[in-house]
Amino acid sequence: MREDELFGFAVPTAVEGVDRQLLDPRQTWADSNAYDRQAAHLAALFQQNFAKFGPDASGTAGPKLAHAAE
Repeated sequence: MREDELFGFAVPTAVEGVDRQLLDPRQTWADSNAYDRQAAHLAALFQQNFAKFGPDASGTAGPKLAHAAE
């Protein structure tokens, strides 16, 4: 398993019968920069959604936008 740097969830690195490339979505995109931009956009959408819940919503529960900006 590896931790997804942006979203923080555990991702398998190997599954019997599954091409390893499919377990890393970035590798399935022809343009890795386009993938990074889209992933950052998705992370921002999650953060915006958390904002709806006010100060009681945990900022640690969502994506790590610092990684998205890098």
